[in-house]
Amino acid sequence: MSDTTAFGLAQRTHSMPLLAHLEELRRRIICSVVAVLAGFLSCWSFADRIFGLMQQPIIQALRHHGLGGGLVYLNPTEPFNLYLDVTFFAGLFAASPFVFYQLWWFIAPGLYREGSVMLCRSYSVRSACS
Repeated sequence: MSDTTAFGLAQRTHSMPLLAHLEELRRRIICSVVAVLAGFLSCWSFADRIFGLMQQPIIQALRHHGLGGGLVYLNPTEPFNLYLDVTFFAGLFAASPFVFYQLWWFIAPGLYREGSVMLCRSYSVRSACS
């Protein structure tokens, strides 16, 4: 066995049983769901503004081509469902840093030090290039 493998195995001597991993995963998922719910509730009051920003390019394109200037709802519950969807995705976007933080803190203990450094570097390069 090489020295680097022995060093990596020595680093990971603290292991958790399967049920402890599942409990940790459950806790992280609950925290993430609560964060998304908080984002949803905080974005609910801005649903009109967010939807207005989303429909503005569509309305401008319809007017530019000489078509009607409004969107049509085919079902009586469609406007409410649309506002729910818009608010949910805005809340998910607002809570995404916390959700990614929870995901990282669940995955990070299982990585070797080299793997976590490589993952952080590739993420920073990928976000800098886009």
